[in-house]
Amino acid sequence: MPTHAVTREQGEEAHDALTRAGGNVTAAAAELGMSPSTLRNRLKRSEQLYGPMTPAQFSVDAEVEDDADIDDIRARRHREFQRKSAKVSADRQIDVRLDCSGPFGLVVLGDTHWDNPGSDLPTYERHAECILATDGLFVGHIGDVLDNWVGRLERLYAEHTTTPTEGWKLAEYYLRELSPKLLFLSGGNHDGWSGHRDPLRYIVRGTEIVYRQHRTRIRLLQKREPMLTVNARHAFSGRSMYNNAHAALRELLFGCRDDIAICGHYHTSGVSVTKDPESGRKLTGVLVGSYKIHDEYAMARGFADQNLSPSVAFIVNPALEAAHPDRVTLWWDPLEGADYLTFLRGKAQ
Repeated sequence: MPTHAVTREQGEEAHDALTRAGGNVTAAAAELGMSPSTLRNRLKRSEQLYGPMTPAQFSVDAEVEDDADIDDIRARRHREFQRKSAKVSADRQIDVRLDCSGPFGLVVLGDTHWDNPGSDLPTYERHAECILATDGLFVGHIGDVLDNWVGRLERLYAEHTTTPTEGWKLAEYYLRELSPKLLFLSGGNHDGWSGHRDPLRYIVRGTEIVYRQHRTRIRLLQKREPMLTVNARHAFSGRSMYNNAHAALRELLFGCRDDIAICGHYHTSGVSVTKDPESGRKLTGVLVGSYKIHDEYAMARGFADQNLSPSVAFIVNPALEAAHPDRVTLWWDPLEGADYLTFLRGKAQ
């Protein structure tokens, strides 16, 4: 007949019962609700598997567990779920109230890679100066603030003259400089390599900047009136060899029907425009380029240069109806867009 497995606990239970019964197998078996032969077999099999079970000649205080008790664990999990749900609900669309009236603009910066030797800092600084000096013009950042090389890619710092620490000094300087007008910052894949040790969250502390590691979806308001909705993500899902802005357009058609869906990541440019058949509004999907215009990786892979501009400007004229096709206009050169905004604001006075 097959021999049934006996756990150590079952063996200890049988041995303890026999000890309490003073060695009387019949009494011990009756206490455990089994036959004497079953008890003998259990004792024999336990001794074969685990060795003789002799009583310990010492005693130990009851163990104190590190883990919380089950009621504390359940209560904590309930609180965590409620906090997570509130966070997800709040992030579906974040209201940003603008302290200006009339026409306004939003410049969205592409991947800056401020610490990379191939990034065009002179052009970036001209754009930043224009944004800060132009009344009614605001700015957002699509991510990849720095190269932030990690793991096996850290070898690429050998091609830099800027150390990782110096790179974060650049990031803090530029982001803090823009902070009076920086509405949002979406984390890129390079930014995400820092993991939970997120320097960007530290840099934007104490500011009004909306920072999200993934999607940043905002609604811009003037005097509580919605003026523009923007869905910004470093990269949307989807690619097309025929349309660089395919992923942004796909988000507009099958995701949220925002006025603008914009992403970066690929260091190329593209735009797709469609009409929302329900509201009649123009929906614009944009792939914005990068300030990193000299890229050894792109040269090695033979990627074509399709970087029209490292940033784009959207100029909003609230005097036009929501369905008017020129209520929101796109400018590939933010300096030209700023001039147009200044003209519109002067005209509106």
